[in-house]
Amino acid sequence: MKFTGKDVIDQFNSTLAAVKVSLSKTAGEGGGPPNVTGLNGWVCEQTVRKCLTQEAVAAGLKYETVEQHKFGGRARLDLVVGNVAIEVKAHGVFGKNDCGKYEKYRTEVEKAGKKYLYVTLWEGHRPFRQMMRDIFGPENAFFVEEAGDWEKFVKAVIAGNA
Repeated sequence: MKFTGKDVIDQFNSTLAAVKVSLSKTAGEGGGPPNVTGLNGWVCEQTVRKCLTQEAVAAGLKYETVEQHKFGGRARLDLVVGNVAIEVKAHGVFGKNDCGKYEKYRTEVEKAGKKYLYVTLWEGHRPFRQMMRDIFGPENAFFVEEAGDWEKFVKAVIAGNA
């Protein structure tokens, strides 16, 4: 593998810091640090997409990747990489309502013949961590801060496209 989980988290943190500096400069003199809803999530999605693409290239593979794929009504899938739909979170889920939403999405994604994975950089709330494992299945839920989970995630994306 080209990256470890720590590498991915470090890339996220450095990219987020750079984006915040860039946004602060855009605000001009006297502007404070940016407080943009969704910024962490967007930077996380971009980091995961970039690292996953580099992992595929290193393995001699190439997949079509679609960001924010519309999936019925207002639903959107964060990333679709070939035949694999991926829910990406920087810091885990926000509450039980998210859990119900992902159960519905999983049913629809699987009906469409795709594999559905969940990846987060961190999940500090143990009950939500277990809920994600229950919803997606333990083989389809990945917590990048756990040693080896980034590598397992990459292998699951590759297997889902085999």
